[in-house]
Amino acid sequence: MKSNIISFIFGILVNIVDDINDYNIYKKWQTPLETILILLTIYILFLDEQLSPIASSIFFLGGMIGLIFAPHIVDAPIWMAIIMLSLLPFLDTLRHLWAKRREIDIKDWKNAVLVIFPLFLFSVVFSLVEDKLVPEEVSKTKLVERIMQCLMVSIFLYILPQVHNQCKLSIIQYQGLEIAAWGWLGYALASVLGLCFFFQFPLIGKLGRVN
Repeated sequence: MKSNIISFIFGILVNIVDDINDYNIYKKWQTPLETILILLTIYILFLDEQLSPIASSIFFLGGMIGLIFAPHIVDAPIWMAIIMLSLLPFLDTLRHLWAKRREIDIKDWKNAVLVIFPLFLFSVVFSLVEDKLVPEEVSKTKLVERIMQCLMVSIFLYILPQVHNQCKLSIIQYQGLEIAAWGWLGYALASVLGLCFFFQFPLIGKLGRVN
């Protein structure tokens, strides 16, 4: 439960900081919020044993894919800092997996290949496609798309226990998927609330950025 809450809060913070960088607004809050985000990232990567393997894999692999295929998504200094911070914990996670490879049940390897990796690949492809199909920062289309994300992740969290039982996921795999989904939900929900705020109080519209 604690890890889910931390992941959810992290997702919210990521969205707020992302909006500040994308919209170039509320700049007086940028340094304090980015500092909080970096401190929370350090806690997650280096102090939380449950979150570290999951977060470091998502931050580093997702960040590298972003750098290769959509560098504008991760071009802000804060995102580069998080990618770099995640490198050592990610390598440590790989080291632990390699050291315990013979102790891992064959069922867990199958789940990793047939469930975990496809879901990770889907989330990455989804993010890249979303960036191409809905490139505008503030629009009604973006709002609808982010509401759909909230619904999609909520449904996933609802059916995850059934996936867990059907595929015989390990506790680590189940918790990893749950933590990642809560982080995504925090990001998407904060995005929906932010977009609603901009439509209600069209600060961005005054800058000519609302479609």
